[in-house]
Amino acid sequence: MLVTGDRIHCFGKSRDLKDKIAGETRVVDCENRSLLPGFIDAHNHVTLLGASLRASKFHYPAVACIEDVVSVVKTAAAEKAPGEWIRGWGLDYGKFPGAKAPTRWDIDAVSPDHPVCIVHYTGHYVLVNTKALELAGIDDSVSDPKGGRFIRDEAGRITGLAQDAAQQMVVPTSVRVGHHGPDIGYDTPIDELVEDIACASSALLEKGVTAVVDPQVTTREMKGLIEARERGRLGVRTVAMYLSNHLDAQLEMGITGAFGNDMLAIGPVKFYCDGAIVGGSAAFTEALNNRDDGYSGSLYWEDAQILKETLARTHASGLQFGIHTQGDRAHDIMLEGVDALLSEHPREDHRHRIEHCGYPRPDQVKKIAACGMLPITQPGQLREAGDNLVDNYGEARATRIYPLREFLDNDIPAVISSDAFVQSHDPLDTIRGAVERISITGKDMGKDQRITMEEAVRCHTHNAALSFFREEEIGSLEPGMLADVVLLSGDLLSAAPEDLEELRVTMTMLGGEIAYEA
Repeated sequence: MLVTGDRIHCFGKSRDLKDKIAGETRVVDCENRSLLPGFIDAHNHVTLLGASLRASKFHYPAVACIEDVVSVVKTAAAEKAPGEWIRGWGLDYGKFPGAKAPTRWDIDAVSPDHPVCIVHYTGHYVLVNTKALELAGIDDSVSDPKGGRFIRDEAGRITGLAQDAAQQMVVPTSVRVGHHGPDIGYDTPIDELVEDIACASSALLEKGVTAVVDPQVTTREMKGLIEARERGRLGVRTVAMYLSNHLDAQLEMGITGAFGNDMLAIGPVKFYCDGAIVGGSAAFTEALNNRDDGYSGSLYWEDAQILKETLARTHASGLQFGIHTQGDRAHDIMLEGVDALLSEHPREDHRHRIEHCGYPRPDQVKKIAACGMLPITQPGQLREAGDNLVDNYGEARATRIYPLREFLDNDIPAVISSDAFVQSHDPLDTIRGAVERISITGKDMGKDQRITMEEAVRCHTHNAALSFFREEEIGSLEPGMLADVVLLSGDLLSAAPEDLEELRVTMTMLGGEIAYEA
């Protein structure tokens, strides 16, 4: 393969390309190694990924019990001035002994002078201490907001855990998104935002990721992305999905399609239908497996008809949208709306996306195919959080979460992605989840839904590019395409799933320039 400038020029045998090679051309021998299109992470919260990499870390197994949570908070408090926020990411109390969640009272004793906010690894919960609640003016008398709730103890007291739309009531933020989604974006100074984005860019390039779709952008994140690009700190191609609370402003500005350039662009509009599948708030027709109160998940829009009408208005304007949809009850609502809007406003090749598409029933898979929608899945969760999924939904439901085999067999161009910061941002971890479907403790997560290694690579490259109309520029190695390329240390297609952790990225090229080299 010969690269000239920012494009792939041609392919051929080495002896046939010698005449085309200039004196300063670098020649790389790829023998016995996989040369692939740069991985495209079509659902990656790039700004929040950077923030999570730079904040106090509460990830399992390093933090495996409530005592570990207290210890990390205590250490952070000792390093910060009184009044300064302690911010952390990655809390996974579902893996703690007895799945017992920490409370504000657990951390109050070691953080009396610091407000604390710890983000659950799904991004759909935060744990705050009493100091943070006081700053927010929140006490036990507060009512739950639309699309969210405060977790309470038996006496009705707020425990410090805020779910979904309740998060924005306790996290300092410059953007209020209401019932349009969870909001865990701190009101961060622009210089910190730029550093978060730069940190994420470097981490992604090291793993061979050359393009991302950020699936929840507000005016807060967009300012950071624009400034990072201007300062030369945005290292990966980024497509921003404005959250639906910005829809009116976007239409008022006349932005009714993709807008931007090959490094930073506005793409689909992002909607939320239900909660998190790993966090146990996805909307199912049947109750959770581990709840005695009949809880079957939550919806962001109290009036489903208003959601459907808003989707229809977005579609009629010419915009593409992506809608976070996890449980089968949420799929019913979403598919009813999409079927109606396509009947009223037929449009070929709309490529509306289903963000996650966690648990569609077989009949819903058929409807997804008929509607021409693209599922944007995260099979890495099957390995990293498979035990949580089985605990939440039981084996029968958990083993058909992200039914990739079924999608492909129904000619649906499914996409696999990371949902980083929620899961690992390494594409090889995502690919392993798709081809192996075994939890980290060995549970079968639906082997009948496995896909092949070659299919997984396509889902993480070409299909990902399809999902935001960029397949003619990126996502495959062809003459004339942008030279976004990744070179691995071995042969990916012949590797067993368990051997993927031994593979490394040795070079990442972005637009013909070497952006990372081991």
